[in-house]
Amino acid sequence: MLVVGLPGAFMLAGLLTLFQTHSDDAYRGRLFGVFSALEAGAMLVGALAAGVLGDQLGIVPVIAAQGAQYCLAGGLVLLLLTTQRKLVEAEA
Repeated sequence: MLVVGLPGAFMLAGLLTLFQTHSDDAYRGRLFGVFSALEAGAMLVGALAAGVLGDQLGIVPVIAAQGAQYCLAGGLVLLLLTTQRKLVEAEA
């Protein structure tokens, strides 16, 4: 289970770092409040979905789907970063 949750922990650490470095001091508390509320709601929906899908499909396919979604998201980020880097280099 540790291996499944580890990418989420890394993603969360990076996301919170971005929030802190790219938000004004006056809005940072509001931003973190909204993020925390959305995160709690997403965790509730995810737990309910995992329970229902785990009963119907089994827990291994559900965890495999979560891992596949992490891989797809990581690939998308790499693609976007590469595209952005090429655009910046072309402008320079």
